[in-house]
Amino acid sequence: SEYNYYCYKKYKFKLKNRKNRINYGTDIVVCGLNRSGSTLAYNILNYILQKSYKPSLGFFSDEKAYIEELKQPKYSILRKTHDYSFILKNRIENKQTIGIFSHRHLLDVIASHVQKGWVSDIKDFVSQYGVEKLVYNSIIMAKIRGIIIISYEELLNEKEKIIQRIASQLELSLSAEQIQYIIYETSIEKTQENISILSFDKIGNDLVNKETGLHINHINDPDLNKWKKVLSENDVNLITGRKAYGYYNKFFGYV
Repeated sequence: SEYNYYCYKKYKFKLKNRKNRINYGTDIVVCGLNRSGSTLAYNILNYILQKSYKPSLGFFSDEKAYIEELKQPKYSILRKTHDYSFILKNRIENKQTIGIFSHRHLLDVIASHVQKGWVSDIKDFVSQYGVEKLVYNSIIMAKIRGIIIISYEELLNEKEKIIQRIASQLELSLSAEQIQYIIYETSIEKTQENISILSFDKIGNDLVNKETGLHINHINDPDLNKWKKVLSENDVNLITGRKAYGYYNKFFGYV
């Protein structure tokens, strides 16, 4: 077998039996794989929320720190994470947190990882169950009851529709001018301009702007199907030959 990464049945058992005893106010967490459009969704949310008030921004990387922060009178209303969390799962399902999950064609996700330097050899990546890690981490987050699911493809090609959909979910109304402003401010051209003037801090192996979540080299090639330019035929065969790749496509509706 392909290791059945993350012992999926064990996860399902834990999800069913673990209870969340935290009951604080509502926040919003954008979830998704690295390079799946989560930062774009995060910044769209930031602009939508500014219509009513200026949100404080945060990152979800530690459950204990997250819970402690939610106890504060002025906790961060908007967060981003790439990591699955039982606490977060239960808060979303109990309608204490609004969860938004982004996904992207898996070959484009992996191609973007290659461009970022996170994956240097596809054969090694595949042999270390890299495909399975991405697939099951995505599916287990997307299966959270009540999470709002959006695709990178929609964020890129149907941004106005996505902005209206998210605003509606948050019970906020936006004027046509406000929507166009958000579209402009989160455009590739404007984002590239912003990156040139933002300040960055070392977080892990990357230089990241803490307010926007943008990396110093965030935009390499935002186009769809860029894997055709980045991955070799052998790379593609190694990835698509994994059963998990088929599970991902079926679950998210890719062909």
